Amino acid sequence: EAMLAVEEQGNPVDVTTLTSYLMNKKSLDKIGGVDYLLQLSESVPTTAHSQYYLKILSEKSLLIFSIIFSIKQEVLNFHIQA
Repeated sequence: EAMLAVEEQGNPVDVTTLTSYLMNKKSLDKIGGVDYLLQLSESVPTTAHSQYYLKILSEKSLLIFSIIFSIKQEVLNFHIQA
């Protein structure tokens, strides 16, 4: 809710703007304070880590491709033996 409100005001959504917004609404302590916002910001993927995420996606897609290939081979072998 706070993120949407900050964005609708035309401001960037970051720890500073959210802290300011929540302080003005007297809601900062209700959500866990600045510590929670910092923890939240560290857990959200950013473009700064995009190369790392692309590497993970590449590895997982290769794994999925290998699994699909193995399944197709098993099905083919089953039909050949049947």
